[in-house]
Amino acid sequence: HKKLLGTSNSLKLKNSYYRTGDLVEFIEDKKFRFLNRKSEMINVGGYKVNPHEIEEVIININGIKDVIVFGRKNSLLGNVIIANVIKTKVKDELELQNLIKKTIKDKLQDYKVPQKINFVDSFGLSRTGKVEKI
Repeated sequence: HKKLLGTSNSLKLKNSYYRTGDLVEFIEDKKFRFLNRKSEMINVGGYKVNPHEIEEVIININGIKDVIVFGRKNSLLGNVIIANVIKTKVKDELELQNLIKKTIKDKLQDYKVPQKINFVDSFGLSRTGKVEKI
């Protein structure tokens, strides 16, 4: 909102809001929380899915060290959800995979359950040092 950001010559104003591509949630007057960039949303069968929402659920499961959620093109659904997971050494992969799917089904909509869960040792980094979502 222009009251929060002031004036800008590089962004266009529409109804007192700048269209930055960021998705935010207003918590209370003059306070908001950054949720995601619009470009990071995953289209699954017409539903817009925020990968960070799924990551928040998975990262809080015992046995998970880190997680990256992203979409992969699919001719039927547009995209399917993929989760690359770094687990702690003690957890069995099949047991953990079932726990991840059950936990997401309990907390989120069915279309947010990853179609594929890959267990990896680390995440690759791009030339700029960002985690690659492949």
